[in-house]
Amino acid sequence: MASVLHQFLIKRKSIGDLTEQDLSEILQFANTVAAYSTTIKGGFSVVPTLDELEKLVRGVQNV
Repeated sequence: MASVLHQFLIKRKSIGDLTEQDLSEILQFANTVAAYSTTIKGGFSVVPTLDELEKLVRGVQNV
């Protein structure tokens, strides 16, 4: 949920103004973050940085 909220705040648009492309980008980021979170054992101490997540998302988009 935090990844969705983060992306929503970055877009700086009201919910009604989000385009299909905006929603696609938000969901892509959220899904990538959720998938990544299952690959590391541990709690809060293993949470990746925003920079790491953004690099991962860019890599997924280029597949």
